[in-house]
Amino acid sequence: MAQHKKIFLFIGPPGCGKGTQIDLLREKFREDAEFFGMGDYIREKRRQDEGFNQFCINGGMDDGILLSDEISKVIVNEVIDRFFNSKKRFLFLDGYPRTLTQYFHIHSLHYKEHLEQFCFNIFPIIFEVPDGVLLDRIKKRAVTSGRTDDKKAVERIGAYRIHTYPIVNVSAVIPRLMVDGEKPVDQVYKKIFSFITEDHPTFALNDVVFDDYLD
Repeated sequence: MAQHKKIFLFIGPPGCGKGTQIDLLREKFREDAEFFGMGDYIREKRRQDEGFNQFCINGGMDDGILLSDEISKVIVNEVIDRFFNSKKRFLFLDGYPRTLTQYFHIHSLHYKEHLEQFCFNIFPIIFEVPDGVLLDRIKKRAVTSGRTDDKKAVERIGAYRIHTYPIVNVSAVIPRLMVDGEKPVDQVYKKIFSFITEDHPTFALNDVVFDDYLD
């Protein structure tokens, strides 16, 4: 019988609280889950690789421009391959997908790979927070975070609204969790934990879903 694995996509604008929840879940699911944060990966690679850092600067990433779909997919493919070659049941992806192209790419895995060995589903967890609250949070975080991208809060939120927010509409066709990121941290955590651990029915997207949005 195929092993059932679950991939949870943590989607939300900068300052929405995704990172806080990921840290809490890491403590709870340390033995049973893989964790990957695209933003953390990029920041660490920039610190270690001056060539990549310059590539990011030239590409406008400090001004809110996203890493290209092509590069992002290569990175995430490695993460997903590692997940499927492990005994972990859950994969928590923070900061991917960030575009509709990336969203469709990760769902295409339903058809192309691992189908004989695994049964797996993908569940978006989407954080919603008003832009004014996000700006206030990021400005406060920028004082201590040392993150250069926090200095471009308006641009980063704008990039999310343009490139990532359309995923909210598309993802309505599959089981997902909508999170009010203004709620207290413990309330948000309980809601997410309950969603992750509930017995989700298996499902499969078909090509019609993709065609409806790609025409």
